[in-house]
This record gives sequence, structure tokens and C-alpha cells, in this order.
Amino acid sequence: MKLEEYPIMLNLKQVSEITSMSEKAIYRLVHKERSDGGIPCVRAGERIVRVSRSDLQKWIESRTA
Repeated sequence: MKLEEYPIMLNLKQVSEITSMSEKAIYRLVHKERSDGGIPCVRAGERIVRVSRSDLQKWIESRTA
């Protein structure tokens, strides 16, 4: 599935599918500081984490540039 076909706000499983990284690795990356290579995310409560599709695209581009 193309990135554009995913919803605007992604859960960690979807981020894992897009990046081909394990969910555990994604979990660690969303808990890291952005300046330390972490994935930008939005927290909605204690357990709900979402990643903006556009932020994920920018993060991927910064890692591959």
C-alpha cells in the first residue's frame, strides 16, 4: 500500500508496515527525542500514540538523505 493510501494519523502498527521496522523498534523511536532521531508523534492519553503521515514522510526522507 502506498503511503498516500493510509489515514492522515497513523498508529504504530501502520508505521511499522510503512517503514518495514518492527513495532518494538517503532515504539522505541516514538519515545526518543526528535533531536535524537525519534519519530515525531502525538499522544492522546497515556497509551494512544499517533504519527502524522506527513511527519513520517519527512522523518523517512531525513533518514535516507
